[in-house]
Amino acid sequence: MRKVIKCMWPLLCILSVAAGCGSSKEDTSQCITQNTTLLFRLVDPHYGNDIFLQNIHSVDAYIFDDAKMLVSHRRFEVNELADFPGWKLDLPPGDYYAVCWGNADANSRLRTLDPAVGNFDDGFVEIPTNITTTGNPLYYAPYMEFPGSRAGGGAATRGYIPPEMVPYAFTVYEQQENVKEMDFINAHRTINVYVIGYMYPELPTVTATHLCAKYDFYFHSYETYHDFTQTVKKVNAPDGSPALLATFYVCFSDITSDMIFTLQGTDGHVFEPVINLQQFIRDNHLTDTETIDILYHFYGFGADITIPGWNTNPITPGT
Repeated sequence: MRKVIKCMWPLLCILSVAAGCGSSKEDTSQCITQNTTLLFRLVDPHYGNDIFLQNIHSVDAYIFDDAKMLVSHRRFEVNELADFPGWKLDLPPGDYYAVCWGNADANSRLRTLDPAVGNFDDGFVEIPTNITTTGNPLYYAPYMEFPGSRAGGGAATRGYIPPEMVPYAFTVYEQQENVKEMDFINAHRTINVYVIGYMYPELPTVTATHLCAKYDFYFHSYETYHDFTQTVKKVNAPDGSPALLATFYVCFSDITSDMIFTLQGTDGHVFEPVINLQQFIRDNHLTDTETIDILYHFYGFGADITIPGWNTNPITPGT
C-alpha cells in the first residue's frame, strides 16, 4: 500500500493573509480578517515531490465553523490551479474545520450545502445512479492517520477520519498569520481489466457489479453500491503488445463476494471465467488493493484470468 508521506515543500494554493481586528466575534463584523493561508499538496510516496498538478484537476474546498456549519465553499478548476494567485479567506477569529475533494467532476456529485445552513455531517460525494461507466479518480484532504486504522481491503482506510473525531481543525487568531497544509490522499480504488488475444472484430464490454459509490465528508464509505458497464478501449500494454482495457474508479470499501466482473461480447455472450473479485484477490495473495490489475488472456476459444506480467504504468487509450 502506498502511503502518503510528508513533503518538505507545499504545492500551491496560497490563500493569503492580512491581520484581523477587533477583540471578539461580535466586533469583527466591520473588518476583514484575511489571515489564513491553505496549502494544497499531494506527495509522491516514493520520491517525496509534490505531484498535485499531475493528478488533481479540480478542487472543491469547504470551510466550516466550530458548530460544523458551512462558512465557505469554493471550487477551483484546472486553469486556476495551474497558476493560482491565492484565495483570500475572510474569517473572523475562531475555530474552523476544512475538507477538500479533488476531481469531483462529471462522474461525481457533491451534495449542495448552503452557507449557514449546510452541516459538515450532511456532506457527501457519490457516483450518481445515472453514471453507468465509472466514477472519477477522487482525492481527499486532509490526510490523517489514527491508531488502529485498517489497511488492505478495508473501507476508506488511508486517511479515514473516525466519526467520533473532528476533521481537520484550525484556529484563526487576531493579528496572526495562519498557514494550514491540506495534504491530499488517494480516495479511489482503481480496477484495471486488461484483455489480450481477443480475436473478435467488435469490442467487448466489461460489467462490474456491487462496487462502492459514496463517501461522507469524514471519508467514510456508505453502503451504497452500483453496477458499471463500459466498452473496452484499445491500448498498447507496457510491454508493447496490443491490448484492450476497461478502467473503473470507485470508492474504497470492503471487498465482498458479490463484486463480480464479466466480459461480454456484442452478441451478449459472456466469456468464461467470470471474475469474483474477492476470490481473485485471495487466489493471487494480493495485499495492496488500492489498484487491482486483472488480465483476461485468450487462447483460442478459452481464456485464463491472471495478474498482468508487466509492471503496469499509466496507459493512454488509443496509443
